[in-house]
Amino acid sequence: MSNEIGATEAASETTPLTEWIRKPEPVAIRDLWPSEPADFTPWLAKNLEELDVLKIGSLSLIDTEISIPGTGRALDILAETSEGLVAIENQYSMADHDHLTRGLAYAIGLEATVGTCPVGAPTVICLAAELAKEFEPLWLR
Repeated sequence: MSNEIGATEAASETTPLTEWIRKPEPVAIRDLWPSEPADFTPWLAKNLEELDVLKIGSLSLIDTEISIPGTGRALDILAETSEGLVAIENQYSMADHDHLTRGLAYAIGLEATVGTCPVGAPTVICLAAELAKEFEPLWLR
């Protein structure tokens, strides 16, 4: 018998393959990436294909921690699709009006637009551990 799953020969002969299959379990984000700016943002910047599920097009990294003029703040990630710029804001805690508005303001300030939106409409992706209740049913684009 071929040993393609990395188990020992003895285990593969006595243990059914289904015993090796495990259901993924939720993990606290800080267990994987302790710091949002130092760990998660750099990881996401290198793995933008993880956002392909949003169906806004393939994202290419422009830069991280982009200074927003006149605000003293920085956008986590600026990326682009073939159709325009996309502002990406990360939030480990609950995203509320402040976080969503800030992400939108960053997108407007950087003129982040995607062709599927009206001309000049900002494109922002806000990734958060949790959304405020009023935002749960929304898909803002």
